[in-house]
Amino acid sequence: MPPTIVLAPGAWHTSTCYSLLEPALHAAGYPTESVSHPTIGAEPPTKTLSDDVTSLRRTLARLIDEQDKTVVLLGHSYGGVVVSNASEGFGTADRAAQGKPGGIAGVVYLAAFALQSGRSLFDALGGNDYSYPSDQRRVFYHDVAPDLQETAIAWLRHSCRAAFYGAVAHEPWRAMPCAYIFCDEDQAIPLFVQEKMVEAMTQTAPGNVLTAHLPASHSPFFSMPERTAEAIVRAVEGVQGRANN
Repeated sequence: MPPTIVLAPGAWHTSTCYSLLEPALHAAGYPTESVSHPTIGAEPPTKTLSDDVTSLRRTLARLIDEQDKTVVLLGHSYGGVVVSNASEGFGTADRAAQGKPGGIAGVVYLAAFALQSGRSLFDALGGNDYSYPSDQRRVFYHDVAPDLQETAIAWLRHSCRAAFYGAVAHEPWRAMPCAYIFCDEDQAIPLFVQEKMVEAMTQTAPGNVLTAHLPASHSPFFSMPERTAEAIVRAVEGVQGRANN
């Protein structure tokens, strides 16, 4: 039985951003569950990273504790911070040691913030309580077809600024296999920034981080969903294989 891939979006995006990617993953034989963060579109804009982490952990508890499922957790952009914190205590090794089935076999970062403990996004992003992205076509979607760009932009919502203050409290690559999928043409998180994060990951957990590259913008789930699904499947197979060893 293949693991369920749980998809966490980035800031400003809801689960609808995965509407092209999920069918491609299903066609490859993988069940999925996409989530939306409470900080996206919240009124008033007072939700925090903790709210997003708690929400995702509820989803994980339902899949893992109630249904005994094995999960691979994927975070895009800001979603990388959410999945890092939410994964704590759900690893398959942790659960096996307690005589429990299921759990998170690994974490996949897709052009995501894979930050070390104690770091947050605030210094990089700033803004007011209602945080909106600027120049979305160039920053997020420069390789996306124009009509799909318009759809993607229409789906965007404000993010609560407080989410960007929240610090990473858990580094899953220390406890389970992880993968990082680079987006080489990313205008939101430039490739050199992605590479520096992965360098820090591999320094703290040598041999525990798999990598792959896509010749894509920050949003490959729009510009190349089938190719993105293929990269995710390879990453899932890689982390699950290591988790089982």
